[in-house]
Amino acid sequence: MKNFRNRNLISFFLRQGTFKSVSAFFLALVLTIALIQIPSFKGSATTQQQINQAEKEKQELQQQQAQNDQNLQSLRNDKGELVNKVWELSDQLEEIGNNLETLEVNITDKQAQIEATRIALEEAIATEEWQYECMVI
Repeated sequence: MKNFRNRNLISFFLRQGTFKSVSAFFLALVLTIALIQIPSFKGSATTQQQINQAEKEKQELQQQQAQNDQNLQSLRNDKGELVNKVWELSDQLEEIGNNLETLEVNITDKQAQIEATRIALEEAIATEEWQYECMVI
């Protein structure tokens, strides 16, 4: 809006014949350009600050991304280690299950042996008693 107003101001002075000399005209022109450029310089500084701030934020975000990438890689490594550990534990659990089945079979066999021995013992006791009775008579 100031640019438009300054241009209109020069046009107005030129139409009115206010500028009596070329130096006055150039002085007015320089002042007008200066007035036009002052907000632009201020805007440039603000724009440069915004650019600097944006670059700073970009660097911070890139650092965060790098950190996140490292964390992600670390988590992937941890996941791989945990998957391997789970497989190892699964194998151990399967081995334990097989050992339990073997022990259950052994226990069943031993119980059968104990029962057979108990029966044989009862028969031996009965035979001993019969033999004793036979000798006493």
